[in-house]
Amino acid sequence: MSKYILKFHKGEGVKYVSHLDIIRVFDRAVRRANLPMEYSGGFNPHPMMTFANSLGVGVASIGELVEITMQSHITEEEFKTRLNEKLPEGFEIEAVKELEGKNNFARLALADYIIRIEGEFPEKSLEEIFNGLPHIIVEKKTKSGVRETDIKPLVADFKETEKGVLGVCIKTGAENLKPELLVRGLEKYEEGFKTDKVVIMRTALLDEQGEPLFENL
Repeated sequence: MSKYILKFHKGEGVKYVSHLDIIRVFDRAVRRANLPMEYSGGFNPHPMMTFANSLGVGVASIGELVEITMQSHITEEEFKTRLNEKLPEGFEIEAVKELEGKNNFARLALADYIIRIEGEFPEKSLEEIFNGLPHIIVEKKTKSGVRETDIKPLVADFKETEKGVLGVCIKTGAENLKPELLVRGLEKYEEGFKTDKVVIMRTALLDEQGEPLFENL
């Protein structure tokens, strides 16, 4: 058996496709490409695919990762070419890397996002507002139900690169934050800030040190 890490894009046109449907999309594409994917044993075999982190519905990405196990070896370039030919429009494999050892998805701790906002903005920048707030308390869904949570500690970095364009680094994994909840939190604390449209793109999955999980992808 051979294991591969794939980096792929989920474009704007398919950003409302759910995580479960993405799994089905990849399963069908691999089978249509006649690639020798490994399946689990038992009465209900499932494809040996592991995604690094589920992506929220309505969020596009240029930095998603999935591990796929093959029954036999195939070159990285052939894997990429054959799978891209069968994936639907909006999904694209950027890189394939044959894996040596464990995939280390357990190291996932952070994710980078670009958030583009249209609406009404205050005189102060959103970065100034964020930095000036000691807490950002919002209602957040947790395993124990919906409760008021201070989400500011879940934001590792916050920059406004231009008016209404944010570059943020947010915790993911066991502790996580949806970027749209961060925007709603800022609206709650700043009267002059009203959003009409929010477009979110995930750009990278990172470890605790802020380094890409696989630097060579």
